[in-house]
Amino acid sequence: MQHNWPSSVRLIARNWPDGPWALPEHCHAVVARGHDRDAESVHALLERGAERVYLIASARRAESIIDTLSQTLTDVALLERLSSPAGLDLGGQSSGAIALSILAEIQWRISGGVGQLRPAYEFRDDRLAHSLTGQRNIGCPGQR
Repeated sequence: MQHNWPSSVRLIARNWPDGPWALPEHCHAVVARGHDRDAESVHALLERGAERVYLIASARRAESIIDTLSQTLTDVALLERLSSPAGLDLGGQSSGAIALSILAEIQWRISGGVGQLRPAYEFRDDRLAHSLTGQRNIGCPGQR
């Protein structure tokens, strides 16, 4: 299926560990290999300068990959640029919902990470406790 992505979004499907591929500037990469060579792909993308790498994996699988990477990366600080499990926790389980949660995290990071990176329900009571009677409780940072 052909998608009409914005011009700033490019699909670069490569086997990252196997070549001297160059990354575009300000690259945000999503790794969805189905676990085959995940650690090698993430390692290659981080070493080549990806601004952020989003790994689609369960929390348990992500922990295993991070353990492997911390033993093989020359600069362990690069792990700070890895998001896994990828995406904001929006509660979805389908492929489409997971893709949306990853795009939401990418947008959140590109826009400067304004707001809290956790589900709104976790801090709703705090907001309600600080709101005055008749005061509008703004849930979207873009509505300020």
